[in-house]
Amino acid sequence: MIARDPPAPTATTRPLRGLAHPGAGSVIVDGAATADEVAAFLELARGLPVAPAEKAACADRSYFYDADGAFGRRFAGVAAAAWGVSVTRIRVNKCYRVLTYARAGGCLPAHVDLHRDLGDGGPPTTHTFLLYLSDDPEGGSTSLLSALPGDDALALSGGLVDGARTTLYAVHPKAGRLFLMPNACPHEAAGVVRAPKVLIRGELRLR
Repeated sequence: MIARDPPAPTATTRPLRGLAHPGAGSVIVDGAATADEVAAFLELARGLPVAPAEKAACADRSYFYDADGAFGRRFAGVAAAAWGVSVTRIRVNKCYRVLTYARAGGCLPAHVDLHRDLGDGGPPTTHTFLLYLSDDPEGGSTSLLSALPGDDALALSGGLVDGARTTLYAVHPKAGRLFLMPNACPHEAAGVVRAPKVLIRGELRLR
């Protein structure tokens, strides 16, 4: 499933570089996963049971645990190279979610992601990562939103203050693309145009 000698990513983009914004450390890595890896991850996703929905949701959720750490090591290396840091500064949560937006129009309103406890006695996670397994050049973007005064006080609980926001950058699904963003970055999932939209979501800590 994991490529032994993967090629270098094809492109790296820092969408909010230079901005005073909670998402300023975001990075997009195209070609982070090979075509064979994407196919293997999609096969894994199809074989996972869908978790019962606790509330109305636009996406089906499945879960897997990276017992031997191979998945985490693979993409921690990609993240370290993109950020220009030693991989020893990154610790990846071994619990992953597969999100499948099966129908066009599926979306998620503005929010921030929770900081997760890694269970090692250290600080919680700092970043979310999304590995896209499908393409949607016209929709389905992870849209990075403007921040509002008061967001900081609610970020640890996953909340945002009410108010109008503008889209600063739209990260569209592209198979093999890895998107890393700070947990506290305000964002939304725009409506899917080309269904299904499939991605793997995880968290990591950068120290």
